[in-house]
Amino acid sequence: MTQKIEPSALRIREHCEAPARCSTQTSGLTRIFLSDKQRAANELVLQWMKEAGMSARLDAIGNAVGRYEGERPGLSCLLLGSHLDTVRDAGKYDGMLGVVSAIECVHALNRRGKRLPFAIEVIGFADEGRRALQLDAARQSRRGRHVRSGAARTRRRSRSVLAIEKRCASEPELVGTVGSLETFPGATNVIPGKVVFTIDIRAPKDEQRLAAVADVKAAIESISAKRKVETSITQVHEGKTAACAPWLMEQIGEAIAAEGLPVRKLPSGAGHDGMALVGLTDIGMLFVRCERGISHNPAETISLEDAEIGARVFLRFIENFRPGKKRD
Repeated sequence: MTQKIEPSALRIREHCEAPARCSTQTSGLTRIFLSDKQRAANELVLQWMKEAGMSARLDAIGNAVGRYEGERPGLSCLLLGSHLDTVRDAGKYDGMLGVVSAIECVHALNRRGKRLPFAIEVIGFADEGRRALQLDAARQSRRGRHVRSGAARTRRRSRSVLAIEKRCASEPELVGTVGSLETFPGATNVIPGKVVFTIDIRAPKDEQRLAAVADVKAAIESISAKRKVETSITQVHEGKTAACAPWLMEQIGEAIAAEGLPVRKLPSGAGHDGMALVGLTDIGMLFVRCERGISHNPAETISLEDAEIGARVFLRFIENFRPGKKRD
């Protein structure tokens, strides 16, 4: 009996490791949009797409796009993938695992000689969250950028930071981060005359996030008034919640359960390519656990077993995919 061809966990790991050398950092991983290092990563991904049996190209914005035709050319496609750029001092698997696993699933289908009643397109996005995508033959480009969710910039000292921490710790799944803080003049023995810091507030529901933003603004203004300090708050970006489609979540859950695994649902606090795509099409997400839960970090790693399980679930979902109702 011929052994059924399955995705290779070893190849997935090798293909995630290779682009880690495409970095502007010598002692870590940083790969930013439109950089020479991203171009090098794109070339690797395009090569793997071709080896997997796909046609492969770079689109106008620099996304790596591979297409595996269905039972006949020109069918509608199931779109898979993630991003190829990284945060600064990143991990090897964030984004890259989604692209590599999708390519590996197509590789397995191609080696089986199997075509589906729809095409598959795998996209390695050049800039996570940037809404620039070519769909089918039409060049439809919508641009925007998710930088922060409910972000604000203000002048104030540590009491305001503690107020942010207290408010955002008061509710499950509400997160508030002061990621950048600058003091002026910045001397060790001088009380700062000005403090500038950023606030990033995220929640699984927009109403929860908006309520927290309003409360944080009020707290900062109250603290500043009591201490007779001038405060300026500027909102630089707002990204709305991007909800996964229930019909896609159901099919992903079926694939997970069929592998004998428990089906768990969780909100993701990170920004994803889905935030850009949700305005164009329905989205769903499949997550693979990281060791000790560490992500977006040089210590980020996954086991071969988890890489294999994730790819098997992904392939099962693809093979059993049932298109949902088309959006207007």
